[in-house]
Amino acid sequence: MKTVEEFKVENVEAINLGFSYFGKPYMSVHCYLIDGILIDTGQPLMRKDLIKVLRTKKFNKVILTHFHEDHSGNAAEIKKEFNTNIYGSHLTMNNMAKSYKILPYQHFMWGRTELVDMEPLPEIIEGENLLLKPISTPGHSKDHTVYYEKNRGFLFSGDLFLGDKIKYFRRDENYNEIISSINKILRLDFDSVFCAHRPQLKKGKLMFKRKLDFLLNFKGEVNNLYQKGYDEKSIVKTISNKEVTIVKWITFGDASLFNMVRASIDLN
Repeated sequence: MKTVEEFKVENVEAINLGFSYFGKPYMSVHCYLIDGILIDTGQPLMRKDLIKVLRTKKFNKVILTHFHEDHSGNAAEIKKEFNTNIYGSHLTMNNMAKSYKILPYQHFMWGRTELVDMEPLPEIIEGENLLLKPISTPGHSKDHTVYYEKNRGFLFSGDLFLGDKIKYFRRDENYNEIISSINKILRLDFDSVFCAHRPQLKKGKLMFKRKLDFLLNFKGEVNNLYQKGYDEKSIVKTISNKEVTIVKWITFGDASLFNMVRASIDLN
């Protein structure tokens, strides 16, 4: 099943792409258009559907938040179809220029990203009537970048938000870097959070504060047990959070509560 939904918030156009082999989409992906700038390019399994929508839009540049398949997946095709430059951080550029392996569930849920030559992000991305500031926010991935529009109080947050109560981490996520990145963006003045999966169109900054509080409390609980001699498996069984078994099973353990516990432990 494929779903394509569009909605508009002020001058931001959202394209919400959903895909599943049966039933409702597992996790939809949002791309955003603002002032001639396309932010992220959706999952490869929705390529034809996105290209069809984009043929009705006007944009002259594409910027990526990070290299993961559901964000970079259609960049190469968009560049070819619309003769449009693709911009990203130097780390994103490097990731998109060389072949890398993805796990079976990533093929299943998103599809494989095609490699593409990109342009480096300028310090400020200029639209016709706005300025977007790229801000490095590693943690979810090393190359993760958000885009801030000061005058309207918009934050295009990629996968930095995802939810105020996180249930699992990928193996490669860095807990402390995520906390640091959230602290960094909380120094900004914004209200609308254009998340790739769960947009928070009002009180977005409050939701980020709630996420930060949750992560800090979780980290405190885990480290308290760790200092008492509990190992990681025992901590998972003891804490109030519960493993989302279906996610752990589908991802072969790449996304799990266990990973979140391990990532939150202070070893020093």
